[in-house]
Amino acid sequence: MKAKTLKLCLPVIAITVQNNTSWLILPPFLQHLRFPVATIGTLIALSPLFSLVSRIPLGIVYNKNRARALITVAILIMGVCSFLY
Repeated sequence: MKAKTLKLCLPVIAITVQNNTSWLILPPFLQHLRFPVATIGTLIALSPLFSLVSRIPLGIVYNKNRARALITVAILIMGVCSFLY
């Protein structure tokens, strides 16, 4: 695999690992907080939809000149949210 291809794959791998880890940890955590099983299942089922909807605003404001800034801000927000989670 070329170095440039690897650079492109690393963020995707990191996001996938984070997403899968949260799906493994979230249900037992919510169950411990005494959420109903139906609510936990609904949240897990709707998670991909929420993920897609959250990407819409960035597609609307995309511009070649400010793409780096948008990606940087998105990564920082994701890092802060993961840390707080």
